Amino acid sequence: MKKVLFLMIGMGMFLTACGSNEEAEPKKENEPIQAEKVVAEENESNSTFENGVLETEKYTLSVEKTEVIQSPMEDKPGLFITFNLTNKTQDEDIVPDESLGQLLFQQENETSRVDLFSNYHFLDAFGEDTETYNKMVDLSNANANALLPGKSVEFVQAYTLDNEDNDVTFVGVDEITLEPLGDKQTIKIK
Repeated sequence: MKKVLFLMIGMGMFLTACGSNEEAEPKKENEPIQAEKVVAEENESNSTFENGVLETEKYTLSVEKTEVIQSPMEDKPGLFITFNLTNKTQDEDIVPDESLGQLLFQQENETSRVDLFSNYHFLDAFGEDTETYNKMVDLSNANANALLPGKSVEFVQAYTLDNEDNDVTFVGVDEITLEPLGDKQTIKIK
């Protein structure tokens, strides 16, 4: 056992000694590291949010219409939003539902500011007849369909409201830094 340990220590010293004979050039204190430059460039975003329109390098997303709805399946009302998405790329598909991750919808109550989630059941909010229900299913399915380059699509999403009294605000969010972009927009509830 001692021979094996001695041999392993000796091999480690030999391999260390066989390393590069070139001395590492000392880093100057004010000299930037190249890797930091690359990371900084990757973290720069060209996204903007103005007048309720989110512009990214890949797409334009806008809120076209909002409506407070009540589904018979839900206890609270919902905010039904119609969006328009334009794919600005030459060769990349965009999934509408994924673009919504760059919009933050919030509503205040007596004590808090609450993030709204897109989990509202809206398929029966406009009527329970088969034709209306099927139309809502088609609109809902458009969220998951890949939007081709250079094309636009209208799609919908419904958010559960925290209350029926306070307006909803929304803002664009930078996909890299998660910081708000531009000014908040207001959706009137009443």
